[in-house]
Amino acid sequence: MTKISDNYDVLIFANRCVKTVTIPSSIKRIASSAFSGCTNLKNIEINPDSELQFIEKMAFDLCPIEKLFIPSGFLDFKEMWCFRVFSLKQIVVSPENHNFKFTEDQLLLG
Repeated sequence: MTKISDNYDVLIFANRCVKTVTIPSSIKRIASSAFSGCTNLKNIEINPDSELQFIEKMAFDLCPIEKLFIPSGFLDFKEMWCFRVFSLKQIVVSPENHNFKFTEDQLLLG
């Protein structure tokens, strides 16, 4: 019998009624449309020790998230990752992340 691990590395789908989410530190990829249509989702907690590397296409489509933390090992936002996300006001990049930075506190460069 094969044992199924409790550690997953891809977040594929979330309940559409969710209001707050804590992304497990083992998640490396948020799949396409994983949170699409979560119209109550305002808070996404990503820990500083997170292994998150990718956020894929339309992952947060129509989510009213206001803030997003980018951990140290994050590598890439896929095209349209925040399609129809109108409430996003703040992106915080870990000081240890060497792939992204803000210039003039306005532009996110990768």
